[in-house]
Amino acid sequence: MPPRLPPLYALRAFEAAARQGSFVAAAQELHVTAAAISQQVKALEDHLGIALFDRKARGVAVTEAGLRYGARLTSLFGELAEATQDIYQQKGEVLTIFTSPTFASRWLIPRLAGFHREQPGLQVRVLVESSSEQLASRDLDLLIQYSDGKRPSAIAPLPFSGVVFPVCAPSLPLPADPMTVAALPELPLLRLDDARFPAGFHDFGWRRWFQGASLPSPPDPTGPSFSFVHMMLLGAAAGQGVALASLALAGDDLVAGRLIRPVETEVPVENRYWMFHTGAERGGTLPEKVLLFQDWLMREIGRFVADCETSRVPPKRRRRA
Repeated sequence: MPPRLPPLYALRAFEAAARQGSFVAAAQELHVTAAAISQQVKALEDHLGIALFDRKARGVAVTEAGLRYGARLTSLFGELAEATQDIYQQKGEVLTIFTSPTFASRWLIPRLAGFHREQPGLQVRVLVESSSEQLASRDLDLLIQYSDGKRPSAIAPLPFSGVVFPVCAPSLPLPADPMTVAALPELPLLRLDDARFPAGFHDFGWRRWFQGASLPSPPDPTGPSFSFVHMMLLGAAAGQGVALASLALAGDDLVAGRLIRPVETEVPVENRYWMFHTGAERGGTLPEKVLLFQDWLMREIGRFVADCETSRVPPKRRRRA
């Protein structure tokens, strides 16, 4: 007999809270109260018999078990949404976008409602995978990928700043005041599982970052490793160490105060998020639905970057006792 599954709403509430790193942000996404999210998460913890969040005086933090469970649920809900969209696309025009799980969850999906308000007759279908190996078998309109853009199908880079910088939770005790780059190796340095990632994501590796900052390479990082950047940033927001991030992936958390920049040093990188379309290879005109989405996307990124710059303030330093 298969195991009894938890209630779907509890799973949905927990997935949003784990992905956002906040009950309040999850409540805003699902249009409920933070108390309702907390209640559903507690019900799920009781069902599973394991803590998914640590409750602290200053907020909540995802546990290791919660990080793993949340990542699986994000993928499963994505598959469910894709299957549902396959049914709905029998009517109306559909724009199919392929991108990474990290960009979809950290930036694109939370903002798609704005595009739907502008273009209610155009349905967006978002496909996510960790690699682009199966692109040839997909019927795609647009690819958004972290890349150097050196392909004939490139349309344009997305206008996020092209730098990578360290981030951590405000609650993480720092070894120096003021904090210095030289002191970073004294903290757990969160890292990616390099064996699973395409070359572009090595921009988020510590050795390359220290080399780009013209500093000696640190010893091997002591913090945990993750399969995806969005998982690594959840770990950073949970106070597990320092991660490398870009504005596109950490901007919302920086504005909300879930993450801070412990040092101001940033390293330029060659790679960006790019838009690709097969029609660009043939020099043809882009479809109207792609142009509509491109126009909205560029305006939305412009607002996002401006909001991040307006909100940027020197972080509070919390030195180790």
